[in-house]
Amino acid sequence: MNRFIILCFASTFAFAQPEKARREILIAQDVRDSRALSTFLSHKNPDVRSFAAFACGSVQDTLHAHLLVNLLSDKDYHVRTASAFALGQMNSVIDSTRRASLSSALTKRLAIEQSRHVALRIVEALGKVGDEMSLNVL
Repeated sequence: MNRFIILCFASTFAFAQPEKARREILIAQDVRDSRALSTFLSHKNPDVRSFAAFACGSVQDTLHAHLLVNLLSDKDYHVRTASAFALGQMNSVIDSTRRASLSSALTKRLAIEQSRHVALRIVEALGKVGDEMSLNVL
């Protein structure tokens, strides 16, 4: 009986953590708190990383760019999808140097991406933040 209670408590705690993180991400997104959002991009739970990456697309802060580029290699395809989406949303806030860097990172990831769904999001992102070099690759 005690094992059952402990197991129930442990599973409830495991499910509560991502929900608490989601609430905190939504608050950070609403008040555009980039630093708070960036802490969730390295969360151990892929659902939290994915949710945070998607929120970064709305905030459009270049502070997240290098973190989102790193997430393009995440083992969870939802995280990679959200990261590609968020990078594409940075079109209006990046300069030509950052555009070239993001375009290169997205193009390199596209060449090795196994998930068709993620690849489509990368192509979409390249359509927004890509440069002439990525157009040639496409």
